Amino acid sequence: MPQPPARRLAALTLACLLASGGAAALAPSASALSSAVVRTLDTPGATAEDVSTLDVTDRLTPGSTLYSDQQITSPDGGSRFVMQGDGNAVVYDASGRPTFSTETAGVGSRIDMQSDGNLVVYTASGRPVWQSGTAGSYGASLVMQNDGNLVVYRTDGSAAWSSFGQAAPPAVSGDTLTGGSALRSGQQLTSRDSRSRAVMQGDGNFVVYSNGSVRWSSGTSGAGNRLEMQGDGNAVVYSGSRSLWQSSTAGNPGARMVMQDDGNLVIYSGSRPVWSSTAPPAPPAPPAPAISDTLNSGNELGSGRLLRSSNGSSEARMQGDGNFVVYSNGSPRWSAGTSGAGNRLVMQGDGNAVIYSGSRAVWQSGTAGNGGARMVMQNDGNLVIYSTGGRALWQSNQPAPGTRPNGPVRTCDSFKGAGDWAEANRWFQTYANAGNLDGNGDGIPCESLPGAPRP
Repeated sequence: MPQPPARRLAALTLACLLASGGAAALAPSASALSSAVVRTLDTPGATAEDVSTLDVTDRLTPGSTLYSDQQITSPDGGSRFVMQGDGNAVVYDASGRPTFSTETAGVGSRIDMQSDGNLVVYTASGRPVWQSGTAGSYGASLVMQNDGNLVVYRTDGSAAWSSFGQAAPPAVSGDTLTGGSALRSGQQLTSRDSRSRAVMQGDGNFVVYSNGSVRWSSGTSGAGNRLEMQGDGNAVVYSGSRSLWQSSTAGNPGARMVMQDDGNLVIYSGSRPVWSSTAPPAPPAPPAPAISDTLNSGNELGSGRLLRSSNGSSEARMQGDGNFVVYSNGSPRWSAGTSGAGNRLVMQGDGNAVIYSGSRAVWQSGTAGNGGARMVMQNDGNLVIYSTGGRALWQSNQPAPGTRPNGPVRTCDSFKGAGDWAEANRWFQTYANAGNLDGNGDGIPCESLPGAPRP
């Protein structure tokens, strides 16, 4: 049965290779690699059946692709460029020593010799992760030479890029890096007035300079690092396939990076800035709260806040150590005896003044049941809680306690549904033998009952 034309061509090609000593290309170390295979990118609906062996195995022509485990080989068979199965594209010399790689292991899927002249490694999802930086060299081809140099040649025969570095990637021109583009070592963006630049330095740091001074840096290091302005809008500094820094602006497809005349490097999504190297100025600090002599119902004193008498001689301060202290003429006159950073004093709507540590009450004035009551720091050094009718309910200058009578012994359960906490608190304040209602000794009885102090 006669062979199809494609198979006859492949057999003739293999015979020619063997006759010319090309067996080195089939050495065991390369046995898993196919000959260069090309797929025309501009062909709609191309399938695996459209892939064919190249007549010339040393090059990729415009619009061609190397997929996983495919290669091109120098005419003498000594050097080869392989799109490896691990995602890295590598040049090997005749001894099998790697001399160049795209450092895309773990992410690369294919390498395209694009019709615009740019050689690009893409992930399986189509995201570019490496490029030669030769876009604009339309019709350029990639050639694997006998000397081991992998070269992108323009149509006029000049080298646009090479793995040996005889022709370095051209510096990125202009002030803008668009989505899908990259800055490689030594490349930069320059502001329109030429006074500011964003440089991907040889040491791996991405740095913004303005008028000769450093304005910002990514803080990265490592030869060969590159900055990618990804198609998803995220700017990332990569070392190989490892991310070292990012702008965290993913989710803004089509975003671009601009080096502005004012020295600010900005990523724009449309006309909206989503990141900048110069952080906007911090909002002004809120004005210090006005200091009054009165704490009204529903308000509180946080750490460091205070009440001050109208003549300025006395203060009631919620200290940083968590204690609430009354000072008069510079001397302490009274304290709640509390402690704990972050404590706060709340003048509750029910008329009770309570010091809280988080959600736990650690002191109270015992004046619940007097809605609308207020706390006043007086000129005489006395801190007083007044009812809405002007009656003193509590004061820091407490008179010497008198003898309190003993009452019937009651438990917290006996107040459930019978006035609950307010009644239990009144009982606790009235009878000397009601200490059993304060199980934890914090001066607040029956804290489990409805109506007990809460934050």
